[in-house]
Amino acid sequence: MPRFAALTSLLAVVVLLVSPPIATAAPCRRLCRPAIQRCVDAGNRRRRCKRQLIQTCKLLGQQSCDEAFLPPATLPPATTTSTTTNTTFPATTTTTQPDRLSLLLGQWAFTYTIIDTFTDHYNLTTIQQATGQSYDVVFGTNSDLGNSVIAGRTQDFDPGNTTGYYFALLDPESLLCEFFAFNVGGASSASGVVLFFYGDCQTPVSSTLYNFSGIKY
Repeated sequence: MPRFAALTSLLAVVVLLVSPPIATAAPCRRLCRPAIQRCVDAGNRRRRCKRQLIQTCKLLGQQSCDEAFLPPATLPPATTTSTTTNTTFPATTTTTQPDRLSLLLGQWAFTYTIIDTFTDHYNLTTIQQATGQSYDVVFGTNSDLGNSVIAGRTQDFDPGNTTGYYFALLDPESLLCEFFAFNVGGASSASGVVLFFYGDCQTPVSSTLYNFSGIKY
């Protein structure tokens, strides 16, 4: 099954990018408490501060909370990488949108049929450079469950990959890991295949590839 093998090879690379933020989900709740309080002190609602800062920590790491809502005099020294620190909510940093990745931004519904028909909803919101890599990826959330997802170009993740699909999206839920490989038609539709793994994102539930269709709404 060459296409199945190509997808599992691609998945192995994507998992390396998304695992660190997922692993820090619990510490983020604790480590972001000071930043949440600073956000509230700046006049924002606690619930919104908590949701946004913890989500950003999961995606970008602890440093995003360490630097959020600091008074200008206490900002950490500038690094060699050009960044922008916003003192108004929400505090996020994005890169210039590269070719075609911007097509993924927005709210998507991915529909597939196993025995019954299922639809997963995704909100892809942020383009930024992948940690330790020279290419950009797209971060977002599973709108139904709230967990983080990552998407990008297959040839960035795995140069020479032979799946024939331009994009890939990994949705690592707690009990099931869904991996989509797809092409985008126009700016609001997608089609491809989805492969299911257990929660470790390494052990396939089966080698069956299910067709899916996507609509941006």
